[in-house]
Amino acid sequence: MIGKGIAELKAKAIIDERLFDWAEALRKERNIGAHASEEETTKENAQDIIDFTIAIFDYVYTLSEKYERYVARKKAAS
Repeated sequence: MIGKGIAELKAKAIIDERLFDWAEALRKERNIGAHASEEETTKENAQDIIDFTIAIFDYVYTLSEKYERYVARKKAAS
């Protein structure tokens, strides 16, 4: 499910290639914890995944909305 959603965000140009790569890393690392596996993660990897998650949310929701408000203000002022 997550993989499909990430691919859809990229296909709709909501996220770029870099954010897609970050999201894929997040998905793969998440699978280590979500599914029985011999593979382990590290505290450092877990912190990176948290950082990637925050960056994706900031970009998709916070920064995109701020940019749209900025563009609307500029358009209204002209």
